[in-house]
Amino acid sequence: LMVSASARGALHVWHLEKRARLTSVSAAHAGGIASAHFVRGQPQLLTLGSVDNALKVWIFDRPDGSARLLRSRSGHSAPPAVVRFHSDSVLAGGIPAGQAYLLSGGSDRTVRQASVWSAQQDCEYSQTREENKHSMHTSLEERRLPPLVGLASSQVKEREWASVVTCHAGSPHAYTWHTTNRALAPHTLKLKGGATVTAVAVSTCGNFALVAGEDGSLEKFNLQSGARRASTSTARHTSAIRGLSVEALSQYVYSGGADGTIRSWRLTDLSHLATLDATSPVAVLRHQRDSELLAAACDDTAVRIFDMSTCRLVRLLRGHRNTISDLDWSADGRWIISVSLDSTLRIVDVPSGVAIGWYRLDDPAVSITVSPQGEYIATAHASNTALCVW
Repeated sequence: LMVSASARGALHVWHLEKRARLTSVSAAHAGGIASAHFVRGQPQLLTLGSVDNALKVWIFDRPDGSARLLRSRSGHSAPPAVVRFHSDSVLAGGIPAGQAYLLSGGSDRTVRQASVWSAQQDCEYSQTREENKHSMHTSLEERRLPPLVGLASSQVKEREWASVVTCHAGSPHAYTWHTTNRALAPHTLKLKGGATVTAVAVSTCGNFALVAGEDGSLEKFNLQSGARRASTSTARHTSAIRGLSVEALSQYVYSGGADGTIRSWRLTDLSHLATLDATSPVAVLRHQRDSELLAAACDDTAVRIFDMSTCRLVRLLRGHRNTISDLDWSADGRWIISVSLDSTLRIVDVPSGVAIGWYRLDDPAVSITVSPQGEYIATAHASNTALCVW
């Protein structure tokens, strides 16, 4: 047998003695095929995609001599924009971080799961429900959801209903996902005014999704039914909400906006509680669930830490020289770990306000997440399709 590959990702198997094509696989890879090799002494063929970042093994065991996919390994075909550990601090006690897994997505229009320990658990979440809404004459790329820009999850109710919520570039919808069957869930969440969704969050209890829009609106949805349960009516942000965070007891919601304010809301009815002046547009918002501390990365390259019990600024951290792309808390809440487009990663001890770590990266990190036990850090980078685990 001889195999030839096309620039469109098709495989053609030829019978050399009969001088005829035996079979074809029309979409073996999404894009071109970089290389193909037979396994010596085995009816197996290895193919490597040049675009889709996938390695596949095909086996020729059918009566007609055609091939079927035996196994495959793949990753993002374009650099991911968001990475998060799918786990909760309240559930992580005593569980090795490797049992939690990473969720990521970006410009390749996919949502993927990756395990720290076992590559066999790595997979792409199915978008079949959404893809079927489009004409079959369009490409698979066009049928997928827009590039992912925000992701939130909770493990508490993942065996009962959707536990992951995502928002996508330019989309007025927030999408829900099942981690058990690794696919889109039936409910799609949309803001009343139809504004583009810019930020999402999931309550610690796993029952509610918070969805924020570019018009400053904020609404609460029930994840089991997809029904709208509350929305902000007064004291709304005057511009896009860029960050959302829910405190550990699922009593309060915090939002940070491009209007340079941080607002506190009661989760039950989204009634306004307080407004804090961040003095600069907020880009990232992260709450430390074991305390009342809220960290906000702002457009002036500073990280501001607020004590939400007193609504006061307690730390102002500077050091980055370009936009802060993401930040996260250490497991014990003592450190802030931030990454910036200046290609640096900084670790700051919050009680003292002193930087205790500084790392120069070869490629700017665009997202960072810390494992529940604090053993690992995962980063996504601007021009790298891999997720880096530290």
